[in-house]
Amino acid sequence: MVSDIKEKFLASNFIARSASGLLLAPIVLFVTYKGGFAFSATLLFVSMLMSVEWMKMVNVTINRLYRNLWYMTGAFYIAIPMISLLYLRSFEDNGFVITCWLMLSVWGSDIGGYFFGVALGGPKLIPKISPKKTWAGLLGCIVGSFIVGVIFSVFSTFITYEWLYINILLALISQVGDITESAIKRHFQIKDSSTLIPGHGGILDRMDGFVTAAPFAVLYLHFML
Repeated sequence: MVSDIKEKFLASNFIARSASGLLLAPIVLFVTYKGGFAFSATLLFVSMLMSVEWMKMVNVTINRLYRNLWYMTGAFYIAIPMISLLYLRSFEDNGFVITCWLMLSVWGSDIGGYFFGVALGGPKLIPKISPKKTWAGLLGCIVGSFIVGVIFSVFSTFITYEWLYINILLALISQVGDITESAIKRHFQIKDSSTLIPGHGGILDRMDGFVTAAPFAVLYLHFML
């Protein structure tokens, strides 16, 4: 049983995924902590990389009008989460805490989904769009995000236990972004947006959850608090 699970993780690029995550996460959190120009410049750089991947993906389309429509879609697809992250980081005196909470919640959701999905397997969630996603993985997404919410509720004076239901919603909403990007890639018949990040794919693949989660967090903070 244990050996079977180990083989599943090794087959799913576990080492490459872990190494990439351990390398990139501290850098992203440090830049988030610095805020200001460093954070804005990083988001601009990420936006440029996402744009390159998006254009490369869309350029397989021969029809010029259809291609231009996808370019316009990409502009909103990339700009909205980036602007949302900028807004969250500049949010009064708690911008750093809020942005870290969002990032770690989305990452926690991804990690939980990955571990539950690989270890437990089971029925597929939406096989026609994302063949690897399972209902067990979706449960893992909720558990991962919830655990992050619990940690923040213990150590943060701003994000309290009352936010825990938001972490559950955030996990589900980030999965909407993940599934949306999977549908777009399937439409253009590609597996990953690029091979830039070992074990993960491209920047679009890593930012897919934030496409929906970041705007949701902005709406919650702006209208519900």
